[in-house]
Amino acid sequence: MKTDDLIHKLSTDLKPIKPMLSSGYMILLFIVIGFVLIGLSFIMMSVRENLSERLLDSRIQFELGTSFLLAVLALSLSVVLARPGNERRARWIEKVTFGFLLFVLMYDGFRVAQLNLSQIHLGLDLSGMECFISVLGFSIVLGGAMIYWLRNGASVNPGLSGIVIGTAAVAFGNVSITFFCGVDNGMHILVWHFVLPLIAAVGCGFAASRFLLKW
Repeated sequence: MKTDDLIHKLSTDLKPIKPMLSSGYMILLFIVIGFVLIGLSFIMMSVRENLSERLLDSRIQFELGTSFLLAVLALSLSVVLARPGNERRARWIEKVTFGFLLFVLMYDGFRVAQLNLSQIHLGLDLSGMECFISVLGFSIVLGGAMIYWLRNGASVNPGLSGIVIGTAAVAFGNVSITFFCGVDNGMHILVWHFVLPLIAAVGCGFAASRFLLKW
């Protein structure tokens, strides 16, 4: 028997360490936790001045929708990865998730391409560090909650699980920061709201999951 076949057979027979909620309930649980954290953010942070007006903007609605969809896709993949025997389904969701992540990055890159040099420099201003810290802090809390619940499973690829958890948490963090940051500069959003928090959260998730989700 080939090594890959043996691994597949063993992972198919593997049972979660503790009973887990169904995939649908787990995904819903993580979404609820994300929205609760967004609600708590309204207590701790100041809402942007023109929030009501900006929420009527179709571009803002599109960006909120894409961030939320990316979060749901990544949440779904994290749950599937915690249930051995779903390798085919996991591969399909993985392709969709990372394909959509690429789409989001390309969209943000397109927005940056429309800026002039002075606007790009303005978007790179270090004042954006506050947004970076806010998104990363949100991501760490949500990601930590996800890892806590997913420990009841038996991930056959803890590293990938950590990457996906970090991606989901940052995507939800992007939804949250939209309500508080009044800067609409494309470079600011790409760098401080998404890329830097994504790198940090994925790195933390990868390292933590290799220890906490292994079996």
